[in-house]
Parts: sequence; C-alpha cells; structure tokens
Amino acid sequence: MLTATTRVHQAGPMTAWNEFRLAIPGLPPAAKQFLKEPLAMNGMEISLNSMLPGQGMPFVHRHRENEETYLFLSGTGEFQADGEVFAIEPGTCVCCAPEVGRSWRNTGADELLFVVIQTPNQPMATSTVADGERVDEPLCWVK
Repeated sequence: MLTATTRVHQAGPMTAWNEFRLAIPGLPPAAKQFLKEPLAMNGMEISLNSMLPGQGMPFVHRHRENEETYLFLSGTGEFQADGEVFAIEPGTCVCCAPEVGRSWRNTGADELLFVVIQTPNQPMATSTVADGERVDEPLCWVK
C-alpha cells in the first residue's frame, strides 16, 4: 500500500508517448505530458516528450527562473543553445540555465523521445548522496 507521500502515475509505454497532446494556443499540438500535477510534485516539473521525424520546437525559448535538463532517450536530432547547434542522440544530456535561448529538432528517421526536468535555478542545500540515508526496513522482494 502506498502512503500519502508517495504518488504513482502510469504514463504508458514510451512507444505511446507520441499520443500525448498538449494544446498551446497558436501552436500545433505537441506530444508532451507534464507530470507535476499527476504526481503532485513540489520542487520540479518533469515532462515526457516525443517528436516525430522532421518535427522541431517551432521557436526559441528561455525561462525567467527555472533551469531545464533534457535527457534524450532515442532518436537523433539537433539542439540549439544560445545560437550554437550540436547533435543529440540517445544518452545526450543537456542542462540550460534560465537565460539560455534553446530549441531542438528531430533530424533522424526515428521518433525522438526525451525527458525534460525543470527545477528552480538555485543551489541544492545538500548533495544527493549527502541527503540520503539508509532506512532500517527489509526489502519486500527479498524473502
């Protein structure tokens, strides 16, 4: 049984990410699903994204306060950051400070699948390792 502080959302298989629809007035629908609301997150926004071959972000954008980290999972393309363009492929990770103008496109023959994590642009109080601690609880799957 899950607790009130653990939230789960089933977004479906990555092969169905291109079925997500985000409508923004004046733009074509995007295959994007935001997770902040379904997971009731407090400190970040995560989105699951799909771009078909030939598609691209139709404009350059930046943020006022939040940095964004892009994790590319499949496909190939190009990423533009502050007027510079570089190749993206599975395993490419890009972090943009709020003021960085950015855009990307799918230049390959396959779907471009990626995760975007948006967080406040401020130092974390502690590192991930320093913040973690072991819990004296047995693993449920170990008998």
